[in-house]
Amino acid sequence: VSAGMARGLTFRNAGDGAGAQITVVEGGSVAAAAGLQAGDVVVEAGGAGVDGMAALARALQGATGAIDLTVTREGERTTISLPG
Repeated sequence: VSAGMARGLTFRNAGDGAGAQITVVEGGSVAAAAGLQAGDVVVEAGGAGVDGMAALARALQGATGAIDLTVTREGERTTISLPG
């Protein structure tokens, strides 16, 4: 099980080459409870830049607890804490 799936996320490389786009947020998951939505693009995880899905997967796997994700949604940038 990948780190993203364990937290209720499925993601892919963002179309513009910057970040990882969330494609699915499972209902009832920690990701859903945190407020993440399909279409969000993760550009930072744990304070480090995310240049694609591999970087996001590494950040999620390396996190021992909650991790802050900076996402862009409809042109706005926000930080969401994703529980471990």
